[in-house]
Amino acid sequence: MKTVFWTLIFTVATTLCGLSQVKPLPGSPLAIRGGSPIAIAKAPYQVRLWYSSNFSTYSCGGSILYKRYILTAAHCFDELKDKRHIQVVAGIDDLKNRYGSNAQRFGVKNVYLHPKYNKSSSPPNYDVAILELNGTLKFNAKVQAVTLVSPSTMHYETPGNTAQTTGWGRTTIGGKGSEQLLTTKVRIITTSNLKTYPVKGAKGFPYNAVIGTISNNKSKIMATGKGDSGGALVFKTGTNKYLQVGVTSWGVDKYDPKLSVFARVSAMTSWIHNTPAWGVSDGGRLCSNADKTYTITGNPPDRISWHTSSNIQVVSATQGRISVRATHRVTDQKGWIEARLGNGVAKRLEVRLGVPNAYGAYISGGRTLTPGSWYRIDISGGASGWDKVRWIIPNAKLRGLDSQGFTRTDGIFFSPNKGGSSVSIDAHYTNACGGATSWVRQTFSLSSGSGRPAGLLPQ
Repeated sequence: MKTVFWTLIFTVATTLCGLSQVKPLPGSPLAIRGGSPIAIAKAPYQVRLWYSSNFSTYSCGGSILYKRYILTAAHCFDELKDKRHIQVVAGIDDLKNRYGSNAQRFGVKNVYLHPKYNKSSSPPNYDVAILELNGTLKFNAKVQAVTLVSPSTMHYETPGNTAQTTGWGRTTIGGKGSEQLLTTKVRIITTSNLKTYPVKGAKGFPYNAVIGTISNNKSKIMATGKGDSGGALVFKTGTNKYLQVGVTSWGVDKYDPKLSVFARVSAMTSWIHNTPAWGVSDGGRLCSNADKTYTITGNPPDRISWHTSSNIQVVSATQGRISVRATHRVTDQKGWIEARLGNGVAKRLEVRLGVPNAYGAYISGGRTLTPGSWYRIDISGGASGWDKVRWIIPNAKLRGLDSQGFTRTDGIFFSPNKGGSSVSIDAHYTNACGGATSWVRQTFSLSSGSGRPAGLLPQ
């Protein structure tokens, strides 16, 4: 390989850049040109995929997402019959050292193809896949994960920017792959520029899901080749920090051998971050008078750390679960619990909060009530955090309650009966916090008259 790209390549005829078993389409390039050797410490995210039974006939590239997950091209598995035949090797730049002390070799437990990938389409679209390894990579100077492009780093995709790509693909058309890891610089072009290249089967093609690049050197051909598929198009953003924006997919040669096209990572980050599916279980209403446990569902791709909103107190936490309770200072009815991966990807669960405090009751009007008149009684501060309020008002007619005397609103209407000198009003609060209840009582004097005093709210 003499050059490598981390995107997909467009032209009249297309060629898959990966497995040697894949039949190339007419007019497609089989070479990577314009590349130079690179040490694996300068591309520590790069891995090599092989058939474990025959290293010479099946190969693709890939990038490290997490210690157990690899990002690569979906078309690498078009002809795959058994995932047990795949081996992934990290930590090397010279293929002769694949059994050396720096090499980390693993089999593949699961292969996840993007749901929109269609191997019969030409050119291929949504050409990304995730491999779950049967072991865990050990990170060091030669083995590191990439960072995926995010909304805050989308500016790296700006046309005109120069990115790096790497691989071991063929260095000449019809030739052999490179034993040494090679790299090249490519320049991102605009989508409108990419659309000017005639591509067979491109009608309705999702151009927003790919990135096109051309040689960074106008006088030099730089393009991906067979064996490079699945590699990464990256920007170096710091010491041992690499931002991936594309995945090497296919190439063309007939119209412009300098052109390459990559699967656009930003168009698929949601699927990537959710594959395999994982999240935080919904434990229901969170209370301040009892601990509640929330657990991780699915299989997170990496270790997680727990985070909560300020109105939730952490009691204990492990990798798989967290026990929390609402604080007594809750002023709203919502909080959140978040499981966060080391790269910042997080799953947040919104939770309802309940705090079994007693709220005062008051009457919309004066303190002396007139029998036969209708009054509204409310909960001061509202019934925040409470599911129901049971109103108990002897010697009065009530409106706004259900058949059991409950209301889900913050007030009801009542009318004192004649007779007696006062009326007592009890408000019993009930919520889902371990069956907690509380109550408050108000007593009001009754006048000897009847009718409706001014300023009070009738039913």
